[in-house]
Formats: sequence, C-alpha cells, structure tokens
Amino acid sequence: MFAVLINKVSLQVTVEAVFGGSVVLPCSSAEHDLKLQDVDVFWRHNGSKIVFDIIKGEDSLENQGQWYKNRAETFPEEYVRGNFSIKLSGLTHADAGKYICLITPSDEQETVELIINEKRSQAALCHVNMAWVQTLMSCSFVCIFAVLINKVCLQVTVEAVFGGSVVLPCSSAEHDLKRLDTEVHWRHNGSKIVFDIIKGEVSLENQGQWYKNRAETFPEEYVRGNFSIKLSGLTHADAGQYICLITPSDEQETVELIINDLFVAETTTEKGNKTTDQENQETRPDRVEKSWLWILVVILLTIILGLLFFLIIFRKKIPSCLMSGEHGLGSDAHEVVSPVPCYE
Repeated sequence: MFAVLINKVSLQVTVEAVFGGSVVLPCSSAEHDLKLQDVDVFWRHNGSKIVFDIIKGEDSLENQGQWYKNRAETFPEEYVRGNFSIKLSGLTHADAGKYICLITPSDEQETVELIINEKRSQAALCHVNMAWVQTLMSCSFVCIFAVLINKVCLQVTVEAVFGGSVVLPCSSAEHDLKRLDTEVHWRHNGSKIVFDIIKGEVSLENQGQWYKNRAETFPEEYVRGNFSIKLSGLTHADAGQYICLITPSDEQETVELIINDLFVAETTTEKGNKTTDQENQETRPDRVEKSWLWILVVILLTIILGLLFFLIIFRKKIPSCLMSGEHGLGSDAHEVVSPVPCYE
C-alpha cells in the first residue's frame, strides 16, 4: 500500500553526514490546516525498511526495524507545525541510501538521499592549516588541497515549493557539547543574518528583517546538538546558499536551497514513478562533477610527481658526468677519450 500511493508533491534532498555522528533528515508538510488526528507519516529506508511511523499523530514503533531502535527519533512538539523530520544517531555506512517520508492524507512525499563520509575527511581536511601546506608543498599542491577542502566539507541540497516551508538541517557531531559555550550562526548567501544562537540561547537582535517571524529553531533539541532551522512562507528570494557555523567546535554545514513552483514539484512526482532500474541508470550531475574533479586532481598530481622524478634523476646524472670527464682528462694525452653520454 505504501508503494502504490501517488503523491501530489515530491521533494528531493541530498544530505551528507559523518560516520559515528548524527543527522536530521528533513520532512515537512505544506498543508496549513493539518489535523494531527488524521495524519499518518511513514519513513522508509531503501524501499521497505521501516525507520519510523506516526499513526494518527502519535508515534508508532511496533513495526520499527530493529536496526533503527533507539537511534531514530522525531520531534513530537513540532507535529502541529507540519514538521515530521527525524534525527538518526550513531551513523554507520549501512545507514546510507534513500529515505522516503510519506505524509497522508495530503499525499506529500519527500525523498532524502543520505551519504555517509568518514569522520576524518571532515575533521582533518576542513581544518587544514594552509600555511603549513604552503611550506610543505608547491603552489600547485596548495591549489589542489584548496579544491579538495571545498568539496569535502558537508554539502546539503534541499528542494522546497513556493509558499511552503522547509527544514534546513544542521547538527553537531560533538558528544560533549556544552550549551552555554555554544554559538550557532545561520547566514544566507554570505552575509544575510538568518538566525543566531548565542551561549545556547536564541538571539534575534541582528536578524534580518526578511527572516523575522519566518525562521525558527527547536530549542529543546539544542542539547542533542540539533541546530536545524525551519523557514516558512518560502519565496524565490529564499533560494541560495545557507551556512550553519557552530562554535567553538568549528563545524560548518552548507545547505543549498532550491525553490520550485508547485507545478514543478508535480512534474518531479511524475518522473519519480520511473522504475528503480531506470533511476540507477541515470547519472547525477553532482556526482559527475565530483568524478571530473578527482580526474583533474589525479592528472595534476601525476604531472607534478613526474616533474619531481625527472629533476631527481637529472641532478644525479650531472655529478656522474663531471666525474667521468675528469677521468678522461687525467689519462694519457695521446689517448682519445670518448665522451661519456650524460643522458640515456
């Protein structure tokens, strides 16, 4: 029954998280007159694995898969606002894949593609000391590292519909987070102040007028490291890049928000009815882009290593040539000394 339901709105979201950490998988309803007693929400992983169910507005864990027990949780106080996002903790590579959130009777569906990265990729590369890299590598190597660092930091792409609402995920992987020492800064397209959390408390003094009464967080979730925000009354002006910076842990998450008109989402739903085989045959543009990036990096590294190898061999051959030449000059003057080749 779950598989054959037809949806009016289908959103696509890509979320990246780190091994061993936690992540918020967003799902919200655009319906304004939602009646909780009539609402059912089904979270599924890779087709049929039962992650979480909400029946008649209440959590229902009877059929929950053993793999997700005590690891998947929702935010019940947010149900009335149409927010049915889940937080998944203790992440492993087995958690990667496609998650589907189906909301009935409004027949809304959101698809979240979860990618699990090694923790060292984010921690080691995102905080590389560029001054140290410069002393160790040539300018070419610095450029390569700069490209790699930009791509390794967590990237999230979220799609939402005009006039609706959306949850922009941001969570900390720190287990011993001290709320009083924590500050979180949400920025839109570089400098627009969306939301600030100072010393674990909401701070709206410098919030941009555009986001007032439209951006909200989940204060009760701060202790769990969840600093996601919900943005309502979406317009095309809300599209763009959002950055969530958490200090003092210096964690950063970038969310790219795309705003679609409702009819665009409906078209996406029709396309979503394609078979799994067809979906697997399609190539995602972002993965193609990453493939080309790695190919370019490999080519540059090969060229640089080749030059270094050539220089090392060349320097070794010059002294041998000079020594051979001195030998020849010191022999009998009448003896014809054959020149020693300096290159093979």
